[in-house]
Order: sequence, then C-alpha cells, then structure tokens
Amino acid sequence: MGIMTYDGIQVRFDDRTLAHLQVIVLKKFRNQESFIVSWRNTDTSGDGRSTVWMTPSFPAHFHIEKPAHKLDPEWLTALQRSADSAAGLVVRDAGGEVVLGEQMSPQLPKG
Repeated sequence: MGIMTYDGIQVRFDDRTLAHLQVIVLKKFRNQESFIVSWRNTDTSGDGRSTVWMTPSFPAHFHIEKPAHKLDPEWLTALQRSADSAAGLVVRDAGGEVVLGEQMSPQLPKG
C-alpha cells in the first residue's frame, strides 16, 4: 500500500493504483492545471466519498511501497479522460470500479 500526501492530507491506495494516479497528477501539475480528485472512503476513514481540489501551488508526495508495477496505457488514458472532465479525476481501478482510499490524516468529521 502506498500513500499520497497533499496539503496535509494523506490517503492510502494500493501501490498499482497509486503509480497510475501519480502519472496523471504530475502531468496535470507540469501543465500548471488544477483539478478535482475523488475517491471512495474506507469504513475506517468515514465511509462516503472524499474530494480534493489539487493545484500545482502545493506539493504532492507519493510513497509507493512496491514500485515494480508496469503501467497500463489504457488505464492511464481512462484516468486522464476523467481528470480532464468537469467532474474531475475519479480514482478507478483498471476495470473501471471506484477505488477505496483510506484517509490517514486529518480525519473527516462524521455526520
């Protein structure tokens, strides 16, 4: 499991998903583009869905525990299309299912 850190928020994703997410985020930042990123929360991080406005003004950090994953070009294309849409990047797996992200800090308020 890897961790994406952005503006004090840490979210844990599986390594393969995070490797693909990293490519899309860094590409958007290189192009000086801000965008929305959303994922489904695990039960331990408040259930529901989280959304973050990402801008190149703040640094993003990616820690991938086991980085030896081959990138899937079709998955990258699907994630890029999502990132370019009005709804923003919805983190999905290679099969198109919304991915669970475990928010480590800060915890979201419940209710």
